[in-house]
Amino acid sequence: MIRLKLIVLPICLFCCLAVKAQDPASVGFVTDARTAGMGGAGIALDANAYSLFRNTAAISFADSRIAASYGYNALFNDAKIHSAAGYYRLNDKHAFTAGVRYYAPDKIENMVSGSDGTTFNTVQPYDLLIDLGYARRVNDVLGLSANVRYIYSKLNEVEGFKAGKSMALDLGLHFRKDAYSAAITVYNLGKLIDYGVEEYRMPASINAGGAYRYVLAEDHQFTGSLEGKYNFLPSDYSFFTGGIGAEYMFRNMVAVRGGYHLASENKSTGNYGSVGCGVYLGPLVVDFAYLLTEKSSIMKDVWYITAGIRF
Repeated sequence: MIRLKLIVLPICLFCCLAVKAQDPASVGFVTDARTAGMGGAGIALDANAYSLFRNTAAISFADSRIAASYGYNALFNDAKIHSAAGYYRLNDKHAFTAGVRYYAPDKIENMVSGSDGTTFNTVQPYDLLIDLGYARRVNDVLGLSANVRYIYSKLNEVEGFKAGKSMALDLGLHFRKDAYSAAITVYNLGKLIDYGVEEYRMPASINAGGAYRYVLAEDHQFTGSLEGKYNFLPSDYSFFTGGIGAEYMFRNMVAVRGGYHLASENKSTGNYGSVGCGVYLGPLVVDFAYLLTEKSSIMKDVWYITAGIRF
C-alpha cells in the first residue's frame, strides 16, 4: 500500500506541475517583472533580456546591443523560480539569446517501509530549462525567431521513477510599424517527457497580442498591451487565457504599471490583477511586480523582481 502511494502521489504532483510549473510561461506565468506587472501581456512589448521567454523575435528591434538580467519569482506554497537571460545583437539583422530557469516547489516527504519500521526521506523536486534562441530581422517592420529548449525535470526519487528529459521548440513573429506592434508565437512544441512510469505530453500554446506606444510629451510615454493564449496541448486539457496591461514611463527612468490576467480557475491560475514599477539608471534596470488576488487564490502573495544591465 505504501509503495502504491509512492507511485500515485508523484503522478498527481506531475499533473499539477505540467500546467503550473513544468513550463510556467505557457499558462500565464512569466519570469520578468515588467510583463508580470502588466497582467502577463508581454508578447508584443519592446525587447529586454527576458524576451527569450516570451517572444525572441522582439530582439530584432532592440535598441541595446547587449542585455542580461537575473530574476526571482516567489510563487505559491513557497515555490520559487530563479532565472537568467541575455541577448547579443551581432548586427542589425542577427541576434542570439540564451537563458536558464530553475523551478523548485515544496519538498516531498516519502514514507519508506523497511525492516526497521517506517522512515521518511525528503526529496526536492525541480525543473531545469535551458533555452537558446536566434532572431532575424527580415525588414524594417518584421522580425522572426526560433528557440530550442532542453528540459530536465525531477519529480521524485522512488522506485520506477526517473528524471524526465525532453526538447522543445518555439517560433516567433514580431511586427512593428511606428507606434504599433503585433506578435504571434507558437510555444513549447516538443517531445513527450518520460518519467519512467509513463510518457506525458508537455503543454504547448499559440499566443497572439499587440501593443501601442503613445508619447504624450518628451518626458511622458504610455504603452498599452493586450495578449491572448490558447493552450492546445495536451489536447484533453486545452484552455484560453489572456491579459491586458498598461505602463507609464517618465523620462525613460521610472515606470509604473498595472494589468489584469484572465484564466480558468479549473485549468489554470484563475483571474488576478497586477501592479509593478521599474527604475532605469543608465545601463542598470530593475523591475518589480506584485499580483493582486483573492485570499483563496493560488496566486496570492506572488511577486517578481528582475535586475540587469543593457548597453
